[in-house]
Amino acid sequence: MTTQIGNTNIDSNEIADQHAEPDLIFHLENPPCVAPVGNNAGRFIRPEMFERKIDETEKRRILKVSVQLDAQDDDGKPFVLSREYNLSGHGLTAFKEDIKAWRGTALTRDERRDFNASRLVINKPVVVVVAHREIGNKTVAYIKSFQPAAAPVVAS
Repeated sequence: MTTQIGNTNIDSNEIADQHAEPDLIFHLENPPCVAPVGNNAGRFIRPEMFERKIDETEKRRILKVSVQLDAQDDDGKPFVLSREYNLSGHGLTAFKEDIKAWRGTALTRDERRDFNASRLVINKPVVVVVAHREIGNKTVAYIKSFQPAAAPVVAS
């Protein structure tokens, strides 16, 4: 259909095209980049020992074990996940169980007596079972468990 405005004939389709709203497409929510769920290969890094003050009289010895995963975020950086153990309480038992699950053997008496977290785990391969949980409106990845890394395949 043609419309006359003043001395000019204008096609009504042209008028509609000029006044059409542009598509307003955007993300209402930008999903966080978190480590993928499931088995993830990685290496132990940076074990840290520190004390956490609970109150004026109580402190707890904490061992923080970190793993750098082979999986990477959107920027190409490897994910790093950590697990903390309260070595002054039940966390010691959990740590021993996790080490046994990873190595396939329990800590020896000598390893328990002269414990050296760096020597035991740093740069050692591991498979981390990763899970997600919602904290508030945020998705957070955490270490559910450790498993031994598969033995490397040797070509014959």
